[in-house]
Amino acid sequence: MSIFLTRNSVCIFGEEYTDLSSSFTKLFGKSGIDRWPLPSEAAERWRSNTVDSIVSKIGKDNFLNKLVEVQDQKLANSAWHQRLWAAKLIFENLKLEDLPENVTHISRIINKAVALALQMFIQRSRIQLTIPKIGENYRQGSSASLNVMPDCEDVELGTVMFILNPGLTKWGDVHGKNLDQRTDLVPSLVIVEEREL
Repeated sequence: MSIFLTRNSVCIFGEEYTDLSSSFTKLFGKSGIDRWPLPSEAAERWRSNTVDSIVSKIGKDNFLNKLVEVQDQKLANSAWHQRLWAAKLIFENLKLEDLPENVTHISRIINKAVALALQMFIQRSRIQLTIPKIGENYRQGSSASLNVMPDCEDVELGTVMFILNPGLTKWGDVHGKNLDQRTDLVPSLVIVEEREL
């Protein structure tokens, strides 16, 4: 469900909040890390406070369940439609039948993705899914953000050919400071092709 975790910090709230995403990049620029601005105290404070403020309008638990009456019905509907869109995308791409057990299973996955996204986006540090680019350079022992499949462990120098799982990266500390410090919590799992030294 990287759809909720990579696009931007307000995508889980749906189309009603597209302007906020634009404001985030207009205020703080783009870095090329999945269209997010470079981590900075101002950017992370803005992101965290904005998401926290939006969530407080209808309550964190209400993002997991569609409630009839909430403080901001427009926001609730927008967030719910975003989740329905994600479910539709999953059903279409996996060619799943609209059976009750499939709906229940996909709903659980989406609930977990939304809960994780909310938890990540209200943090003062930046926690973000990171996806390497196809063709990115790999050097054994010095590519901390990349973890290769066992079949590729002998490759000393290569390029990323296939991405199996995105990585999870953190910038900064719990106070939103030291944002120049990057920690690859979980490296991206990739297949690399060997290159000549």
